[in-house]
Amino acid sequence: MLYFRVFLFNEGDKSSKESATSKNLVKTFLKGVREATAAFRMWQKVQEAVEKQEMEKSEKKPRAYKHIRVINCSCCSQNGIV
Repeated sequence: MLYFRVFLFNEGDKSSKESATSKNLVKTFLKGVREATAAFRMWQKVQEAVEKQEMEKSEKKPRAYKHIRVINCSCCSQNGIV
């Protein structure tokens, strides 16, 4: 299972230059955004593959069962054709 970092973006996170820790925070935040973007693209590819497999699976299924109504006639039963 993959684990990703999640950070809330607060006003001033990106442009704050008060200390060295804020630079590290920006780097970490941007890294988290890049990881989230990559994970989302990977998730989209997986979803497309699953959808494609479901479409292929549904195409291979036979047609739905349909009951055919049979009318018995007296001429067929008299000749032994039943």
